[in-house]
Amino acid sequence: MTIPHYVNEHTSEIRAIKPGWYGIESNGMLSSGLFSNQGECLTGITEARSNFRACRRRPLSVPSVEASTSGRALA
Repeated sequence: MTIPHYVNEHTSEIRAIKPGWYGIESNGMLSSGLFSNQGECLTGITEARSNFRACRRRPLSVPSVEASTSGRALA
């Protein structure tokens, strides 16, 4: 689950990133950001989740491939 997290100047130097708000996973990995404040971070996390769910609901477009009797695909 992604939560908002503020990365201060000291931590940002260690991680070699800019200080600010980031989405962080439960394993400590940054998943989104840089956001200027906590509200924008929450909005960004929420939008990323809804976009991910929308992508998962779309049916995959799989090209149809005809096979010959030998099992090879026909062009």
